[in-house]
Amino acid sequence: MKSLASAQSIYDGKNLDLIGLRESRRINLDFDFKFIPDGRGGYRPPRDLHEFQDWRESAEAIRKSGSRATESRVAMSVVGVQLRGGETPAIKRQVLRALIQNVGGIRPAKLNDREIAELLGYSATDGKNAKRRPFQPLPRTAEVERILSQVLRDAGFVEPPTNALLQYVN
Repeated sequence: MKSLASAQSIYDGKNLDLIGLRESRRINLDFDFKFIPDGRGGYRPPRDLHEFQDWRESAEAIRKSGSRATESRVAMSVVGVQLRGGETPAIKRQVLRALIQNVGGIRPAKLNDREIAELLGYSATDGKNAKRRPFQPLPRTAEVERILSQVLRDAGFVEPPTNALLQYVN
């Protein structure tokens, strides 16, 4: 972007004269969350000011971390899923916890904790930690469903048990 030096910058001595300056600006084109994604492809108004602020604050925190505040990232943040490493690692951690804790009866009967952890690319220690950490249902968004199905297919599930792991964000 091109602009002229301000009177304040000339007065402060940052610029010696009224000159043209080039500067780059970042434009935020992320969704503003005035309406809340309902997980079914539509949007609804927030129920109250508190819900509106939760979504807005989550989006702002994601932007400040240097990432885009996509609907799926913000929805995951709102329901309490930590996004360390990005969306795919966060979803993999929740899948590991769900399988080891047998959420919704999806745990393969023949596999022990170590084998489940290794199936998802984790160590045996990560499997032990997954027992202690609470499982947080993932929000039902198109992006989360896509990543979740891919993670489960990569782990060898023919029929991915996605419904037990997802919730609508209401």
